Amino acid sequence: MTKEFEQEVEKKFAIPFAELPFVLRLFDVTERKEIRNDGTDLYTDFDINHRSSEWILYGVTQGLEYCVDLGIRMVDGRFYSLSRSQMI
Repeated sequence: MTKEFEQEVEKKFAIPFAELPFVLRLFDVTERKEIRNDGTDLYTDFDINHRSSEWILYGVTQGLEYCVDLGIRMVDGRFYSLSRSQMI
């Protein structure tokens, strides 16, 4: 993540970047082929260290299709996606 990106995120949330609760949200898109954000998406959240260069996501099953969001999950449960992978 670039310094410019970090500054934009800090400005948006008014919280120091290092204190933001980053998560990877793993969506199972096998049946739906898309994320709809309608409350019925199947997903698992993984708390991460945003300084790490790689993460291991447990629970991935061969033969299913997934999409991953890098985002911020606030204390009240709201999730803000910062970046989304292509389907894998």
